[in-house]
Amino acid sequence: MRVLGLLFMSLLVFGSFTTNKNEYILLHSKVFSVKGSTSIGNYDCDYRLETQDTLFLNHKKGIHYKVPVKEFGCGNFLLTRDFRKTLREKEYPFVHIHVSEVKKSGNAYNYNLRIDLAGKIRNFQNLKFNAEKNGLRGNVQLKFSDFNLTPPQKLGGAIKVKEEINLSIWLKTS
Repeated sequence: MRVLGLLFMSLLVFGSFTTNKNEYILLHSKVFSVKGSTSIGNYDCDYRLETQDTLFLNHKKGIHYKVPVKEFGCGNFLLTRDFRKTLREKEYPFVHIHVSEVKKSGNAYNYNLRIDLAGKIRNFQNLKFNAEKNGLRGNVQLKFSDFNLTPPQKLGGAIKVKEEINLSIWLKTS
């Protein structure tokens, strides 16, 4: 009986230290994309980060990314330069993106997002990551004015960038 009791206690103690593989997601790379439109077309500026992280589910802490504005690319140097200038790169060289409180909800994941851009912090609650074959993808609609930024204009206002932008976060698992 003593042996059985000892075996039972061992299972309780050591069993409590095991990690359920569904409580975290291993990430291999991240892509942060800002998409918007102008009076003459669309633009897409992105930043790719190739590092491994562990995203723990059901934890308040989450993952914090310090994204250098100078590393965003928009496809051509003129767009890239204007994008960086609009984000006030010289004053605020980094965008801080914090993903937290990720919880599984059916085939998706709910999460909270905090963005620190150009000296302004905005919090977004209960957003959704869609589970895809190669990771998690989430989108949030923003406005330049959310961060006290003015959309750029070119050629005396003939080309205008629209106020609305879409931030896409892709956390890749493979």
